Amino acid sequence: MGCEAYANAQKTGTKAAYQEFIYDYPYGKKVAEAKREMNKKWPSPVRTLKNGKYGYTVNGKFVVKPKYEYATDFSDGVARVGKEGKYGYVNESGEEVVPLQYTAASSFNYGVAAVKDQNGEAYFILPSGARLQDATYLDTKSFKEGLAACQDENYLYGFVVVQRHIDGVVLAEEIA
Repeated sequence: MGCEAYANAQKTGTKAAYQEFIYDYPYGKKVAEAKREMNKKWPSPVRTLKNGKYGYTVNGKFVVKPKYEYATDFSDGVARVGKEGKYGYVNESGEEVVPLQYTAASSFNYGVAAVKDQNGEAYFILPSGARLQDATYLDTKSFKEGLAACQDENYLYGFVVVQRHIDGVVLAEEIA
C-alpha cells in the first residue's frame, strides 16, 4: 500500500502529494526516499546565524531576515522562532504565520504543534494557528508516532491521538 501511495506522489509531482504520503506513512525506506526527493525538488530555507540573530537563507540569500534569538529547522512547512521569551512560527516564504505569542512551543509533527500560552494553558495548534481541539492541559508534549502525552488539571497524564483524513482534515481524540 505504501509503495503505491509513494508512486502516486511521484506521479502527481507536487509538494503537497509528497507531504501527504509522509503523513500517511511516517516510517520506512520509502519515507526517507520521499524526504530526500522533496529536499532536492523543494529545498527548505536553511537556519542561518548572523550578528547573533537567526534568519533563514535559500542559496545564500536571506528569505527571513535575521531577527530571532531562537530558531529551528523547518518541519511541516513552518519553523519555530522566538525572541524575548515568546515563540511563534514562520513559513518558508518568511511570513510570520503564527505570531510570537507562546511561552513554550514545539516543532510541528504530523501537522500539529504543542504550545503553552501566557496564561499557562497548554494545547495543540495547526500550522494556521487554529487550535486542534477545545481541550486545554497543564502540559503537552510533541507528537511522536501519532501520539502526544498531555497532563490534565488533576496532574494525570493521558494521550491525544492525531488522525489525518484523506481530505486533509486533522482530528484529535483523547485516550487514557
